[in-house]
Amino acid sequence: ASKSPALLQTGKKKRLHHTALKCFPLCSLESRVTQIVHRAFWDSLQEQLTCDPPNYNHAVILLQEVKTMLQSLLLPGHVRLRSEMDEVLDMELIQQQVDHGVLDLHRLAGYIINTMASLCAPVRDPEVGALRNLKEPVELLREIFRVLGLMKTDMVNFTIQSLRPHLLQQAAQYERAKFQQILDKQPASLDNTTAWLQAAASEEASAVSARSPSPDSIGPVSTSAILNRAYIRLLHWDPQDHRYPETALMDRARMDALGRRLRTLVLEASVLLLTSTQCGVAVFSQQGFVGKLRQAEVLGLGETVLQQVTEAQRGQGGAQLPQESLDLLKGQISELWKHNNPVCMLIGEAWRNDALKLKCGRDRINLNVKFKFSICGLQNSNQLCLYKQLLQSY
Repeated sequence: ASKSPALLQTGKKKRLHHTALKCFPLCSLESRVTQIVHRAFWDSLQEQLTCDPPNYNHAVILLQEVKTMLQSLLLPGHVRLRSEMDEVLDMELIQQQVDHGVLDLHRLAGYIINTMASLCAPVRDPEVGALRNLKEPVELLREIFRVLGLMKTDMVNFTIQSLRPHLLQQAAQYERAKFQQILDKQPASLDNTTAWLQAAASEEASAVSARSPSPDSIGPVSTSAILNRAYIRLLHWDPQDHRYPETALMDRARMDALGRRLRTLVLEASVLLLTSTQCGVAVFSQQGFVGKLRQAEVLGLGETVLQQVTEAQRGQGGAQLPQESLDLLKGQISELWKHNNPVCMLIGEAWRNDALKLKCGRDRINLNVKFKFSICGLQNSNQLCLYKQLLQSY
């Protein structure tokens, strides 16, 4: 049988997981309960099928579910295949075969696998092919359900991909109308968002005014700049502040994760900057030194960093740093955890200045790229000299 055109297209593009089957974290209560329930169900089915004579009550229910899942994968043009499926997976006939003890479960499974092979995307061929090697009925049914679940996800993703151009044409108008409906019913429903944007607009206006040589040369405030500044504030949002903008609530978990990543990168860049200031660029030129240092600083600062520096200098055969310099480096690193640390503020300000220059909707903030000058070895000598001068007062 020929492949489904929809799933063939899905398989070619290899974009099968825009939408994924819902799964819970492995250590969560939901995951454990789900595993226990599933294990109990399949164990019960195993007991029924190994009885003498076998009890096919649950197996018949599963076959009905398999038929329903297969039918959901059919396209309007699959008229002959739909008719054939109704004939082979005729549940009344199957129940009669169960009542007379003549049900051939492996024959039905073979037909189901052949049908799945004709409908699945090419990327699923190995998994469908592996089903033919399974002989134990319970394991075979369990794997059939698993692969059918993946095939349904493939079909959903293809449908979304096909409808996406049409949805995008109507999305802005639809969202604007829905927002207006909400505002008409609840005029104060976006107070936090309004305050958030107003604060960002005020900050941007002050920044533009400070950069202008004269009051007459002040131009209009850019909307993109306001949005950039507003979203940067979300990366540093105080967890105790419950006035989170309503329009960003759905993305808060993602923004909080980005904020934690940003703080980690600021810490890494600060450690590397301090280490380079005390040890010089020569140590950083040693292959693998920066990578080892980045791993070390996250796990344990101070002593570990000093150990990496000492090993790098010993490997180069150069003179060891005096104990006074090592103690100074260790003390400066230990200060990085304090609020408003000047080194962390310096690195954070450098990132914010780069981020504020981006254009909304075109560029993406790549944290690793924005810290490249400091994390990947501080190779720009002009920047390094500038930061060393700024650190002299620290």
